[in-house]
Amino acid sequence: MNTINANATANKAMPSSMLLNTGICRARFIEIRDYFRSFIKDKDNHPYYCEDYGTKYPGKVTYEHFIFYAILKGKDPKRCSHDPDGERFKEAMECLREPFAYTRIVRAFHMSDEEVKVVLSSYFQS
Repeated sequence: MNTINANATANKAMPSSMLLNTGICRARFIEIRDYFRSFIKDKDNHPYYCEDYGTKYPGKVTYEHFIFYAILKGKDPKRCSHDPDGERFKEAMECLREPFAYTRIVRAFHMSDEEVKVVLSSYFQS
């Protein structure tokens, strides 16, 4: 099944915010959303502490995931930050421009590389 629909006329009844100018249909968006929510809720993806030394190790969930989710929903990613002018937000946005970030996003959202590239390129080109 091709999840990217080049002909958006088949999805005319859907709100334009769900298409995000990428051709991702509503049903596919709901699948992606549900997978991401389960990824976030999974305790194995959260940060954890070392029992011996008390060191906190990072989990698999990153700030970039939430920024990408905002972009995927068609929202301004600055809304998912307390400080959109801060250095951490700017670093996360730059990280999304790099292809190596795609693998983490693909894992968290269960999307293909092509889908991630289309969503990010449509956001950064606008």
